[in-house]
Amino acid sequence: MTNLISKDPKETVAEHIEVLRTYALKALTNGEQLTDEESSDKTTRLHELQALCESFDVTEREMVTLVLKQTMREPIEMRMPHLPITHGT
Repeated sequence: MTNLISKDPKETVAEHIEVLRTYALKALTNGEQLTDEESSDKTTRLHELQALCESFDVTEREMVTLVLKQTMREPIEMRMPHLPITHGT
């Protein structure tokens, strides 16, 4: 976990986004469960990120977009292999 006192807030935000994106990929894209440690870390990082984003006037919606924007760029068939792929005719 990061120490907010010793780091530039922008660096801390970037680190939190990177780690939270990793957790999102694991859970949403790969369908894996987070470990208890990861889940606890995720919660702590989300609270810290929310506080930091508020200080930069970043909305909650913008914060979620920052975390998930790279996560959801994979083609849908890679994220949901159980769904049949249909193409427009």
